[in-house]
Amino acid sequence: MLSRIIDNIKGDKYIWYIISILSAISLLLVYSSTRSLAYRNTQGDTEYYLLRQGIILGVGLFIIFFIHRIDHRYFSRVAQMMLILSVPLLLYTKFFGVRVNDASR
Repeated sequence: MLSRIIDNIKGDKYIWYIISILSAISLLLVYSSTRSLAYRNTQGDTEYYLLRQGIILGVGLFIIFFIHRIDHRYFSRVAQMMLILSVPLLLYTKFFGVRVNDASR
């Protein structure tokens, strides 16, 4: 069954492998590093942060899949418009931004 799912994946399979591996690692790391914190803060529910990370990860994977289905030429046009928009924003920051430690923000 898993091989049938992998065969139907569109796009670069190695990128999907990397995303899957990093997602699994993130779940393991979040669970192992926040188990005692979750036990203290949620009255014994050690899976609280794991479930939260899983939900965020699921939403993120859905967004990745949805964006993956959009034609890449659309993003080329959007990037050109954003580049044109960034110049006035940089000028605005230069002249009207808050200056902290010799940096305008």
